[in-house]
Amino acid sequence: MDLFFLLLLSIPFVIFPWLFRIHEPEQTDDVERKKTNNNLYESQCRYFQNQFRIGVISEYQFSSLMLDARQILTDDTKYSVVFNSHKKGLWLIPSVIIMLFSSVFFLYSHLGSERDQMIFNILSSYSIGDEPEIVDGEDREALISLIEERIKERPKNIHYWVLLAKFAQHKLEYRDAVDYYASALVLDPNNSYILANYAEVLFLADGSRVTDRVIKAIEAAFISDPESSKVLGLKGIEAYTEKGFLDAIRFWQLAKRGLDKDSNDMIAIQRGIDRATRALSIPVESHPAENFKDDLPSSVKGHHAEEITKIDLSLGNMFARSSSDEVFLLVFKAGFSDVPLMAKSVRLMSLPTYVVFSNTDLLDSSGVLSDLRHVEVVARIYGEGNGFAPGKNLELRSRPINLLIEPMPIAVALNRQQ
Repeated sequence: MDLFFLLLLSIPFVIFPWLFRIHEPEQTDDVERKKTNNNLYESQCRYFQNQFRIGVISEYQFSSLMLDARQILTDDTKYSVVFNSHKKGLWLIPSVIIMLFSSVFFLYSHLGSERDQMIFNILSSYSIGDEPEIVDGEDREALISLIEERIKERPKNIHYWVLLAKFAQHKLEYRDAVDYYASALVLDPNNSYILANYAEVLFLADGSRVTDRVIKAIEAAFISDPESSKVLGLKGIEAYTEKGFLDAIRFWQLAKRGLDKDSNDMIAIQRGIDRATRALSIPVESHPAENFKDDLPSSVKGHHAEEITKIDLSLGNMFARSSSDEVFLLVFKAGFSDVPLMAKSVRLMSLPTYVVFSNTDLLDSSGVLSDLRHVEVVARIYGEGNGFAPGKNLELRSRPINLLIEPMPIAVALNRQQ
């Protein structure tokens, strides 16, 4: 239907030359005729002069004849404008229009553009913004069938390979999706979007395991686009699998920047960060009273009291609101909650009097805590949540600690009183 209207709009442009020439004036300027008239005029002038010289005609007659000859010359040498009605060929207009319609419709059907238009119309009816939604129901089956037919005729159409991969992924047919993305990569091996999706479906096709070929695909996608949230999420999974929990947190924190805070991907990444943080945390057991001197743990006995920074945290309110019996103590750069500098965990049922953080507790051995100016200690209880939404975490933050003034180690005093 759209093609028909486009052809109708083209008709005025097709018949315009005929319409324009119907009343087109034709100007004629006969150079030969003017030359002949001038020669005749000159001959007449010479003849009249000879007649006047021998006395055959009077002076009055000579003047009259010369004026008549000049007038005739003037009239004959004027431009003659002829208006022609160019009506010849008007019968061709219907023939041209019929041939135009016939040829266009034939080529449109022969080249497959009609099916391309049908595919476009189905996708457009489900699209929101620039990203098409996955088509469901009978339309999906019809669309897949159309695309499969067209891909046989146009195997170099990369968009159709990607569409087939998306549909296969939506139906959890990951191995088929891998094949479709692989075909697309043959056409465009450096396409970062396809590389990221290929790595993702390859990971899912291998049972959500980080196999050698998955690692290779993730690395290729990461080289192509190191800022892709999807690729960074996969890099986090790879690091987590290799027990590089700190690197996993870093990758996932970077991946969060390009995601909507309420999206499923954001929820999954946050769960991964929470799991990695828990895995990083060093359990702290309660110590007998005899191991303490002036209420300080034995690990800081060699330090003077003024060389130790004491922080008081009351867990009473958090303890009352949570059914968990485990609290995670995390040291972050002040004002941040992304990658922990140090992490420990304690059990509420056997709560130690102090939890001490020192340079030896740095999660990143290449870092130096003295390079930072301010840090904060965060007591966090993780919410369990469910399969659709993460549980709400309970947090209690300490005051900022200025490491240039308050020395290491930091002794965190915990109690259940409000």
